[in-house]
Order: sequence, then C-alpha cells, then structure tokens
Amino acid sequence: MKTQLTKYTIENMLEDTGDDYIILYVFFKTKDRAETTRPYFLPYDTLQRYIKNIDEPAYDYLTKIRSNIHGYGPKHSKVFKVIEAENFDLEPYMQSYLEALTDLEIEQHYEWSDRLSNPEIVEKAAAALENIKQVVNDDYKNDNIKSSEFMDELDQTLHELTFKYFPDLFEKGEEHIKSYRNVLARTTMSFYESIDNLRYEI
Repeated sequence: MKTQLTKYTIENMLEDTGDDYIILYVFFKTKDRAETTRPYFLPYDTLQRYIKNIDEPAYDYLTKIRSNIHGYGPKHSKVFKVIEAENFDLEPYMQSYLEALTDLEIEQHYEWSDRLSNPEIVEKAAAALENIKQVVNDDYKNDNIKSSEFMDELDQTLHELTFKYFPDLFEKGEEHIKSYRNVLARTTMSFYESIDNLRYEI
C-alpha cells in the first residue's frame, strides 16, 4: 500500500512537559484513500534510528550535531536549529519511513483516525487529557526544566574546575579524554540523582 507524505508539523514537548523532545506529526495518504484526518506520531529519535539503517552518513551527521551540543537530555530544539540552519532535509527520510510501514500499520492508523472522529470518543479523550493535565502541570514542567538546567550547569562547573586544576589531563590524547567524559557524565548523573532523592525524602 503506497503511502505519500502530505504534510507534517514539528511538535516539541518542552511547552507541555518541560522535556526538550520532538515528535513529528505526519499526515499521509495512499493511492486509494484520502489524507489521514489525524497525524501519525513519529518521534525524531525513531526517525533517526531508521535513518541509521538506510543512510549511515546522514545518521552520523545527525549524531554529530547532538554530540556538539553541551548538556544532558535530547536537546531536540537545539538539534533542529542546526538542521534548519544547515538546510538538511528530513522529508525524504520521513517519506521513506512511511513507505516502509506495513499494510496493517497503515490500516490501523486509518482506523484509529476514524475512531477519533467519533464525538463520544473525542469526549472521552478530552476527559482523559484533563486528567493528565492534573499531573503534568506547570509544576511538573518547571521541575523538568530546572532539573535539566541543573545537570547541564553542574557538568559545566565540574569540567571547568577539573580543567583549572588538571589541565594536563586534556593533553593525554583522545582515549583519556573519552574516559574523562564518561567519568564526568557518571559523576554528574549520580550527584543529581542523590540531590533529587534528598529533595523528595520525607
């Protein structure tokens, strides 16, 4: 069942949950069916893993973008700024991904889209969304943002302190620097987890 990408939007969860994580909302049609009324949710990470299987140089390019951005977590907003600035086109890969969907996956998405057009289902979905918003509220979002910023700043502070006292460490070659980065990441994450546990300790 041939699928054709018709349009897509780039949705970041940062505003809703505080997670800098992008999901592509993809609409498509087939030879025999009109454009989907609901988007197919394609996480950027999923698309990137797919790209690895069909175009390794492109995957390496996308991986390098993230590795050149300081900090923890996906940092998708910063990744996409680079992608857009360098005019890297993701559309052919989205089209290829859609073409790789099975007939069953396509049919299931059309069925799901049709169900969501049912007023009763829409009402239930709206109620479920309101329940989610009670948990994933502004406090939840702001805590996620604060935690991410804390880890990034902690990592940078530890790095600067290490460089100040042991600059010779960074002259030992790539293998030593790689080992150092692993130590820095483990230390940062361990310290954050300990602080996080203390914050919520009763």
